Amino acid sequence: MEEKKKKIDIIPLLRRIINSLVWGLALMINASMLSVSFGVLGAFIGGVGGFWLGERLASSRIRSYIIILGGLILNRILVGLSH
Repeated sequence: MEEKKKKIDIIPLLRRIINSLVWGLALMINASMLSVSFGVLGAFIGGVGGFWLGERLASSRIRSYIIILGGLILNRILVGLSH
C-alpha cells in the first residue's frame, strides 16, 4: 500500500518535468528558424524556466521586477557564452 502512494506522488512531478521539456523544445524549434545556436539555447532555457517559474511569478507582486532582472542576467550569461 505504501509503494502505491509513492508512485502516485511521482507521476505529477514526472508530468511537470515532461511538460517543461516540451515547452523548451517547442520554443527551441521555433527559434531555430530565426536565430543562431545561442538564440536556440536561450529559447530552450527560457521555455523550461518559464514553465517552472511562470505560475509562481504570476501570483507574485514583484513579477515585473523579477522578469526584468532575470532577463538582464540571462542576457549577460548568453552574451558571455557567445564570445
